[in-house]
Amino acid sequence: RCSMDACFNFSRCSNMDNLMVFTYEDHNAPVRYFTKLNETRWHTKDPEKACIFMVFLDTSSPWQKQPRDLPHWNNGLNHALVTFADKWSQRAVAEESIGLASLIVSEAHETIFRPGFDISIPLPPFYHFHEFQNLKPFERKYFLTFKGLRYIGRGEGLLRSFDSFRNLHNGADIVVVTSCKHFVNDLKRKENTSLGVHCDEDEDLYSQYSSFSDLMNTTFGLVPAGVQPNSYRFGEVLSAGAIPILIVDNYVKPFSNLVTWYQCLLQFPSTEIHLIVAALRAMSTAHVEKRQQACSKIYSRHFQS
Repeated sequence: RCSMDACFNFSRCSNMDNLMVFTYEDHNAPVRYFTKLNETRWHTKDPEKACIFMVFLDTSSPWQKQPRDLPHWNNGLNHALVTFADKWSQRAVAEESIGLASLIVSEAHETIFRPGFDISIPLPPFYHFHEFQNLKPFERKYFLTFKGLRYIGRGEGLLRSFDSFRNLHNGADIVVVTSCKHFVNDLKRKENTSLGVHCDEDEDLYSQYSSFSDLMNTTFGLVPAGVQPNSYRFGEVLSAGAIPILIVDNYVKPFSNLVTWYQCLLQFPSTEIHLIVAALRAMSTAHVEKRQQACSKIYSRHFQS
């Protein structure tokens, strides 16, 4: 099992004023957070001067090359494989071919994650809701909210179809609404009509809350697992100054070695969804405010840019 001591050559990085990074641009350009990497003082086009070699796996189709085909692979020594794919299996190379490389991924599972060697990264938010950041807890319109897609017959997101999840909605200070409208869901419903239980009634409820932004004016924001354990909603909830309530199993939170997440969010396994509301209602105002302040600091330091 790899660690920095066992699978990293520190001598490549000695006597460097800046930690130099080489990217395999001939294969695939840097993506998401890394798009400006090549313009920074940390980037080098000379592999002989590199401390770290980054391989970007996100393409429009599964990655075709094997890492061993890369010109400077050296069994993955000082290499990092990067992907933001909704499913690691969609972009992954075979586990046995990773060699000594580390993983920088948005889908990080506790069971295979190598602390201090791999890095869990967040999915970049689609939207930011800065207009709500200065609102105090309990002075917001809602107590707890979620509006999003249901996943039928696939992935960690199945929990969004659980009765325990649907029953969180009370139509007052708690709004939890889902939609089944997605081409993959449509295909699965045609194949097996039993998979679409409650879809029509849930759609009617979903349509009653047309403003997604309005629902971010909330003290707590649900972040249930999607197709993978991570969710774009994570960063969106943080951007609104709300406290994320994760519902997920077997997940390593982003930047877990840097961020003291226990001071900010709360996390529940999918088997304890029914306990969420009571647990949140039992928290004192002072305790919630302290969590919100911690979340705001985390967002500004690690997510806002």
